[in-house]
Amino acid sequence: MSVKETIPKVDVLIITRDRSELLLRAVTFLLLNTNLPENIIIIDNSVAINAISIFFRKTVLKLLDQSSVPYTYKEIPEIKGVDVARSKGLSLVKSRYVAFLDDDQIPDKDWILNIQKYFQKNASVVGLGGKRTSHYENNYWNQIWEKIEVNRYLKTNKIHFIPGGNSIFDIQYIHKNKIKIRIFKGVIEDYDFCQQILAKGGKLDFDSSIIVFDDFRTSLRSFFRQWYYYGLGTFSFSRQSIDLHASSKLKNFFFHFFHIFKTIESLSIPNLDKKYKFGFFIRDIAFFSGYLAGFLSL
Repeated sequence: MSVKETIPKVDVLIITRDRSELLLRAVTFLLLNTNLPENIIIIDNSVAINAISIFFRKTVLKLLDQSSVPYTYKEIPEIKGVDVARSKGLSLVKSRYVAFLDDDQIPDKDWILNIQKYFQKNASVVGLGGKRTSHYENNYWNQIWEKIEVNRYLKTNKIHFIPGGNSIFDIQYIHKNKIKIRIFKGVIEDYDFCQQILAKGGKLDFDSSIIVFDDFRTSLRSFFRQWYYYGLGTFSFSRQSIDLHASSKLKNFFFHFFHIFKTIESLSIPNLDKKYKFGFFIRDIAFFSGYLAGFLSL
């Protein structure tokens, strides 16, 4: 068997909504990669129709037409929510692996190459997360994001969640085990998807060589909002996993209490630099608030 035949095939899935100028940037840098994907799939959720968005959309299509990479571009404005759009996109994947790229991310020039190198050596891994770093000057909240991710992935045997942007999955395993992107009406679905993989015995991993440059959350408000929705998404998965109609509501409450307690980041990092303790504390408050909001909505 030749070396070429052993290289893992990777499709790239991009979900976009009313950000055609960012989509153009993402596609441009993807096509500048040292190795190109087998296919590019774009689900365009856009509803805004104006001269600027039409111009950028046409430019994206022209760029794709001029490339050697087969692509599928679906404009489906009636789809609401990234969870529904990703589910539609997964049904169009043709290769063994699918890499999620957010429309506001810039893939490193060796992004596809390093994904292929990893899966050549680790074919048993189902889900892979890569490093996300800011593509402009870091501020305090960017640094907190990166430290949270590094802390999570250092515990290699305890990886339980891969954020959607810069995540790669074995689509054959996903289909074989009937793992679905469940619809949570706008709630972050990444946690639930990863938990389904783990529940089926699949393995998650992290490789710091697989890099995208991200529009990281650069304000307290946006940082808090994102972790609030991660908390809500976490609750949505745990809700699928236990009998919420158990005879003892107190027992139900304590199950959730201990589940959320295990996710506290500010207590789990030894020798955490003092200047980051506030940021980790805010992360925990936001995550807990989202989880609690889900619980109280029952």
